[in-house]
Amino acid sequence: MKLDRTAIEALLPHRAPILLPTEVEADPATRSGRALIRLDANARIFGALAQPALAHELLLEAAAQTFGIVIGACPPEGGAAAGAEGRHLLLGFDEVEFGPAALDGGAPFELEVALEQTSGPVHVARFSAEQGGAQVARGQLQVFNG
Repeated sequence: MKLDRTAIEALLPHRAPILLPTEVEADPATRSGRALIRLDANARIFGALAQPALAHELLLEAAAQTFGIVIGACPPEGGAAAGAEGRHLLLGFDEVEFGPAALDGGAPFELEVALEQTSGPVHVARFSAEQGGAQVARGQLQVFNG
């Protein structure tokens, strides 16, 4: 299912003013997704664009937001309505690696997330980000369903 900016804002209304994904393609069968991220248009922090200083942190935030969108938009096992799982709280990141290339804040990033496992209320997902065909970040994130 493809989600545009309006649908994304409905799933993550609390993320303004740094809502990073501009579109997300979510796959309910695998609880995975792909997002288009543009830091230049969407990362205005403290009244100015902050990509050079915060690019890595913003990519991590984008991964968390994208996974939140995917699990918020895709029905959980058992067939309950999308979004019925409640709020998800980011617990942290693990195994994060950033590529050696300098990031271009003006160029789009493609970010992928995929659910790896669920243990009780905790979801674990893998993520990776590419820019211009080169991997710029990857790792794992954990969220709590509460």
